Amino acid sequence: MSGSTTGVTVAQCCRCGARYFPRRLVCRRCAGSTFADQRLHEAVVEETTTVMHVAGSAPRGPRILATVRAAGGLHLIVGLAAPLSEGTRVLLSEQDGAPVARPADGE
Repeated sequence: MSGSTTGVTVAQCCRCGARYFPRRLVCRRCAGSTFADQRLHEAVVEETTTVMHVAGSAPRGPRILATVRAAGGLHLIVGLAAPLSEGTRVLLSEQDGAPVARPADGE
């Protein structure tokens, strides 16, 4: 993958430990404003969808997206190369600044 890094960077509140993606200015749980970067490497697919066209962009074909649940219950929307079943364990990474996932077992 071009421009990819292992894991996804999320912000963790230094006061209460809540995690956010994308980063917030103020923690919605405790109103803290200091965050530390954390890397998440794994998640589980909860649901997927296919977007046929992104408004305002040139046609590129369908794009598969998934809602995944990571450690601590944090949900992320990630790109997928192919559809995956609910419950599939995935490895997270960032590609050109966007979160993406691939099957953890090499499917």
